[in-house]
Amino acid sequence: MTRGGLSTERLGRMHDVMTGHVERGTLPGLVTLVARRGEVHVDAIGTKALGERDRCGGTRSSGSRR
Repeated sequence: MTRGGLSTERLGRMHDVMTGHVERGTLPGLVTLVARRGEVHVDAIGTKALGERDRCGGTRSSGSRR
């Protein structure tokens, strides 16, 4: 569990599910954002469009913003 109450295990499972969508070709890429009690987790997976090599980005988390 992180400081804001986000479960690192559940965030990992969410990442795995979202990665599966990209790997199957359902989506070229996606960005997920989860926020709770001032903590923000952003996960970018895949590319911006089909056939492109430009990646969406990496995973970032930030702590409380009070």
